Amino acid sequence: MALKGNHPLMEQEVKDFFLSPAPSTRIVHTTFDKGHGRIERRIYSLDTNIEWFEDKKEWKHLAAFGMVESIVTRKGKECREIRYFITSLTDVKQFAKGVRSHWAIENNLHWCLDVLFSDDACTVLDRNAAENLAIIRRIVYNRIKMLSKMDTLSMGKRACIYDDNFRAQILFSC
Repeated sequence: MALKGNHPLMEQEVKDFFLSPAPSTRIVHTTFDKGHGRIERRIYSLDTNIEWFEDKKEWKHLAAFGMVESIVTRKGKECREIRYFITSLTDVKQFAKGVRSHWAIENNLHWCLDVLFSDDACTVLDRNAAENLAIIRRIVYNRIKMLSKMDTLSMGKRACIYDDNFRAQILFSC
């Protein structure tokens, strides 16, 4: 689970923990990716030293804290990002695979929503209306994916446009 604004105190404690000198329980794994006009190096750090964490009893399967530092070089410019995680995993390579898998799913969904439904081009300014439209797009996306026997999602979307029965099935069937 990524630590962001969802648990600010916990995030700060984990951040401070990783800023301290690395104990022997800290394992590091580095990966390199090149493509799309950029070079990305990811440094995965996993530390199973959680005894100091006072709230560990509230997290049933907590086994380690993780940190991912992404260093992206594009057109000679370097950009760094650090993210923090809590995990039940104790193998740094499994942790790295889990983090990457999560982002692959997230990126794939975002790409599909943008390409199929022009999600990023939505000019609705009212925050509630924009959020409601985003939820509706995700529901329709999932319904097409679940009920369509088409080869691609774009074909399923096109079927919604031309086939009244299919559109009704996507919108109203349970």
